[in-house]
Amino acid sequence: PPARVQVPAGAATLQVFADAAQTIPASAAYVGRSAHARLDAQACNMDPLAPDVRTARVVTSEGDTEQVVATETGPDTGVFRLVRLPTQRARPQAGTGVLESPAGARVTVSVDGCFAPISASFRLIDPRGIVFDSSTNQPVDGMVVSLFESAAGTCPATLVPVLTED
Repeated sequence: PPARVQVPAGAATLQVFADAAQTIPASAAYVGRSAHARLDAQACNMDPLAPDVRTARVVTSEGDTEQVVATETGPDTGVFRLVRLPTQRARPQAGTGVLESPAGARVTVSVDGCFAPISASFRLIDPRGIVFDSSTNQPVDGMVVSLFESAAGTCPATLVPVLTED
């Protein structure tokens, strides 16, 4: 029989997407929407002839813990799609099937049962905000907010591209 050789895998990478089809990359997941993630974890590629299925543990810095299924995108790819995980701003409650946490929380995804431990993370954000007057603490209507890229401690006139809804 052919010998199976363990090849050391590189670090796992996690990509978050703004859509279920995983075509619009995002830098974070929005609170109140579903988190769509893809994990490149070559160390979890155990069966070269069939897609592997793993359980991923999803933990927030605020204390929520959920488990989701991670399914390899095809035989021998080492790339896993995580099952859609709804998110909401709420007090964290483990095991509800909903990632409950405030905006700003760090979310860590871990997968066991691989050739090497797998752990990667992303942030939950709330892209909808309100601009307040600092002296009256009242909302200000009609504001337009622009994001500029910072480089070496300076803020040039380079607008940051927005890849998902603004």
